[in-house]
Amino acid sequence: MTSDRGPQFTSALWNEVANKLGIQVHRTTAYHPQSNGLVERFHRTLKAALKARLQGPRWTDELPWVLLGLRTVPKEDLDTSSAELVYGEPLTVPGEFVNPNSRLHSSNNLFHSLAERFAPIPTSHHGLSTPSIPPSLKNARFVFVRRDCHRGPLQRPYDGPYRVITPGPKTFRVMIGRREEVISIDRLKPAHVDLTQPVLVAQPRRRGRPHITQNQELFTDRYAPLQSNQETTRSGRHVRLPLRFQ
Repeated sequence: MTSDRGPQFTSALWNEVANKLGIQVHRTTAYHPQSNGLVERFHRTLKAALKARLQGPRWTDELPWVLLGLRTVPKEDLDTSSAELVYGEPLTVPGEFVNPNSRLHSSNNLFHSLAERFAPIPTSHHGLSTPSIPPSLKNARFVFVRRDCHRGPLQRPYDGPYRVITPGPKTFRVMIGRREEVISIDRLKPAHVDLTQPVLVAQPRRRGRPHITQNQELFTDRYAPLQSNQETTRSGRHVRLPLRFQ
């Protein structure tokens, strides 16, 4: 099974269920959807079809009709539909249940037409882009990692340098802080450092909410509302008595 690195796929419960069922889980690298490109491309097509048909908040009511259309429409590169590849013949859509002009084909013609459709047709790939990978990356001992998340106009696009643990043809195992991360080579750039001197390895960015500094605590205490003896009327208004009456 191939999945991304979402928390629902990296939890201990998910790993325990996979071990019980004998499922071998493969996780894609971070910020690299090309690792699971077929699924991501189908999700894009499915969302576009739901947006075109959806008229209310209940998208689950339109999902069966959208899936029926996606499974029966012929693909341009294959010249056939997904249902024909699975079942050997097209699905009967609701508009074809009553067809007065239907003709019965002979068994011989049906056999020859099915034999032609069963011929293997290679799937064509479109939009393949060759990333620019530096030749010195395969021998690099330290690398920079591209930051693919949202960043400001003045933030650096790369973090690092980080130490390479195990290089590979498609992914590198890099030590980031105290954790070993598997990163695609499309996000890496070799770090040209002086190996005769100690290399200062970068520390990863902190995750979660930022800690409150001492100045922020003083600012919060300074502008906190003052607690005073107040009386409340029957209507809920707060009345502050003068000092001479307290």
